[in-house]
Amino acid sequence: MKNYHVIFSEELYSVKYPLLNFTKYGVTFEELKISTIKRLGNVFPTYRVDKRHYELKQIIKGSKSIDEMTYRINNQTDFHIVVKEVLN
Repeated sequence: MKNYHVIFSEELYSVKYPLLNFTKYGVTFEELKISTIKRLGNVFPTYRVDKRHYELKQIIKGSKSIDEMTYRINNQTDFHIVVKEVLN
């Protein structure tokens, strides 16, 4: 059980727009993935199909580690994610 701080932003026209900024305490990596996917659902409208949102969900679900997840999101999409382990 670790504590994580997640900063998630979107890059459009060389400008980063923050989308998510949250901290989760006492969670496993699997719980962090579920929490991130749920919060992404609140950022993107649920009434329209967004291809990028589906791609992000697939990357997050298929990741085996935090390093893999951040690398794939930062390099394969227009989004940027920073996940840091924090102390209490």
